[in-house]
Amino acid sequence: MSSANVAELIEEYQGMFDYNAIGYACLALLVYDWLTSLGQESVVIWSKPKTAASALYIFSRYSVLLSNVIALLAGFPGILITERCVATIYLSVVVKYVAMIAPAVFSALRVYALTQKNKPLSAVVLVLGLGPFVVNMVRVAALPETTLPELY
Repeated sequence: MSSANVAELIEEYQGMFDYNAIGYACLALLVYDWLTSLGQESVVIWSKPKTAASALYIFSRYSVLLSNVIALLAGFPGILITERCVATIYLSVVVKYVAMIAPAVFSALRVYALTQKNKPLSAVVLVLGLGPFVVNMVRVAALPETTLPELY
């Protein structure tokens, strides 16, 4: 192996290490935020009857946490065997893109409440808020089939 190949390999692994370190730092911050607000969340969300608003909160809060935990597990070598790795990739993609719906719904509900139930304006906010989700779904649909591995 030539010294140029070794240098390229070291550079590639250093880039992967840096990327993973940043990801772990972000996940640590997310878990810290989750743990510090867990007491208040248990009083406000979990101890009261479930409503659509609490379901939206739970979905938006835990989809981000789930997405990051999946990414963390995918980053550890040797944890996921091939079949699980493929399922993890698909689950990660689904959670990542479905999580884009919650902010749009929350914004539309907020506009609905603040404008004394103005449905047309809320619908416009919802459609505009779903823009990133739609753009990403079109992009995923346009990807070549070889981009994602086959699901077993």
